[in-house]
Amino acid sequence: MGVTTDVREPQQLLTRSALRATRASTQEGRRPDIQGMRAIGVLAVMLSHAGITSVAGGYVGVDVFFVISGFLITGIITREVERTGSISIAGFYARRAQRILPAAAVVLLSVIVVSAFTYTSGDLSLILTDVRWTTFFAQNINLAQEGSGYFSTDTFVSPVQHFWSLAVEEQFYLAWPLVIGSVAWVVNRRRGRSRASRRSFLLACAVVALVISAISLAWSVHATAVSPQIAYYSTFTRGYELGIGAAVAVLIEQLRQVPSPVKGLASWLGLAAVVVACATYTADAPFPGYQALLPVMGAALILAGGIDGPAWGARTVLGLRPMRFIGDISYSLYLWHWPMLVIPVVLRGHPISLVGRIGLMLASIVMAWLSYRFIESPVRSWSFIARRRRRGLMLWPAAVVAVLVTALGTQTLYVQTVAVGATTGSGPAATVSPSALRKDVLTAAQQARDGAPLPKTFQPQLTAVFDDFWEPTSSCAALTEPQVTHTLCAYGDITSSRTIVVWGDSHAGQWMGAISDFAKQAHLKVILIEKGSCVPLVDTLPFRNGSPYDECAAHNTWAMQQIARIKPERVILAGAYVTQMNDPGSKTYLEPAEADVAFQRGIQRTLSALGAHTKRIDVMSDNTSLVKYSGRCLGSRTATRASCVAGMHSTIASRNEMWATETAKVGAHFADMVPYLCDDTTCPIVIGNIVAYRDSNHLTQTYIDVLRPILAKKLGF
Repeated sequence: MGVTTDVREPQQLLTRSALRATRASTQEGRRPDIQGMRAIGVLAVMLSHAGITSVAGGYVGVDVFFVISGFLITGIITREVERTGSISIAGFYARRAQRILPAAAVVLLSVIVVSAFTYTSGDLSLILTDVRWTTFFAQNINLAQEGSGYFSTDTFVSPVQHFWSLAVEEQFYLAWPLVIGSVAWVVNRRRGRSRASRRSFLLACAVVALVISAISLAWSVHATAVSPQIAYYSTFTRGYELGIGAAVAVLIEQLRQVPSPVKGLASWLGLAAVVVACATYTADAPFPGYQALLPVMGAALILAGGIDGPAWGARTVLGLRPMRFIGDISYSLYLWHWPMLVIPVVLRGHPISLVGRIGLMLASIVMAWLSYRFIESPVRSWSFIARRRRRGLMLWPAAVVAVLVTALGTQTLYVQTVAVGATTGSGPAATVSPSALRKDVLTAAQQARDGAPLPKTFQPQLTAVFDDFWEPTSSCAALTEPQVTHTLCAYGDITSSRTIVVWGDSHAGQWMGAISDFAKQAHLKVILIEKGSCVPLVDTLPFRNGSPYDECAAHNTWAMQQIARIKPERVILAGAYVTQMNDPGSKTYLEPAEADVAFQRGIQRTLSALGAHTKRIDVMSDNTSLVKYSGRCLGSRTATRASCVAGMHSTIASRNEMWATETAKVGAHFADMVPYLCDDTTCPIVIGNIVAYRDSNHLTQTYIDVLRPILAKKLGF
């Protein structure tokens, strides 16, 4: 037994009884209940993605698919080893190519073409980037690097985002055939080729699968707590789901010995576990971690319970003809449903009604059937490939080239390629005076109200605007929700004994590029204390994602302890002041009027506490929030300056005033930057040809660079 690139001289390794068991086990891949499981999985995902609240946890359908995949693929590989004595790696990937590439390539090509006529130039560029990652089965890595949560509603939604799960599977299968082949080689060396060696081989595979699963589960629990956005997409945190399916596949003979009634009950318990997860889990659930065990073990119980299980088991439901039909088209349905739910929203310019979403799901089923009937099935039975399996490997370069060439052509034809720093149009100079910049802002605000056309070019270019920001090293800020503490990193003149602290959330971080340079010139060391979406107020409890933000309260307590220890010369505060509030004691949600009172008291307590540890306190004003991302608005082919405009958010304006009032009372300093962002009623997104906002609530580094002379004066550098 071993691993080969191809099987040239298959050897008969099994006794007649072993062969009968092997032939029986091959039927596991054709079980009607497995098709029903696929139907449950894909329908759960679809309903969840369509916003059906009663199936909010439907995303666990992906976990069900992982278990099924581990079960079926492992069965195929081990049966090949038993039958031939080796694994054909070329044959394995040829079969994978026939199975997954044709439908996936057609969906990607369709998304590229439709997106070219639907999305803004900036969004199209993001989609094409996602397509390139997807082409190499690395979309999960791309999404993890971006750090955007899968359920985020305030970020760009890619129509190929869902390909992350396919990437996880293919990354797992880069290694798994080699692992099984290695196990086979070791067993063969020690036991020889016999019926006993077959049993040893399967048991060894089970042990390896369970050990890998245990390690993966432990890592999943840890990573989900520390970095949930990365954990959600990671092959290492999801590996145990495929591993558990693999373990069931190699323990079939042992499971056959389990009493039939027990297996029947197990299958119903497994189905119930999956349904409960779909109905009770929400987007806020820490996932995968421990939470994924419920649907994963449920799927494993269904698989195990269906091995020679009784007729009254869960197969009575899962094996129904409609379930088998959806199961047959489940792969294509998974590929098609997401772009068909997402792209119409962009076309309409507003959310789709429930009836409309149901219609889109039905249309997805039609598209999936067409894909299954005319793409998946014909390619699988293509005689050209069937006559020589390795010809299937040709599908890999063919699909990659087709998708990448189409993406490149679309990029060339439809995506703006304006150089960063292009000066067509009038933008404020980097050394502009306060009065001159104020005049530019007033002009831009009036142009926005008048609906004046947008400039021909932008600084930065629209395809780069989202990434135009200063970003700390990942360990130097609490960038994920569960984090409370982080490494205290030094900026500015890091050798100086004189220290200042910048404390706040990402609205503090956006100023750090400028502040760090100011400090370096003044021979000051800057320590950044930053936590995402966590306004710097002590003894307060912000409200985030539907629940009290306890981690923020704990972080702010820790931040004050660090400031007390450091005793900096000054502390600069900045934050997103629009945050909602809870009562710190009862943790009940505070209505707007009560929240304002709590916010002002938080200001007073914070300024009082800081006064004991530093000589100077500076507080930055907050900027407004936009309705949509700047790049999406500005990239629209019909956009004008009126399309991309906002007023000062009333809550932000009110809380800016609170800070101004309270800082004046204690002799602190309030750096009011609002006059250089808005006039009395309007906050333009574009000033001259400079894009002021990188997303919906952060300023671009380009515009902050314009503000530097004014900022330095406001902060006394």
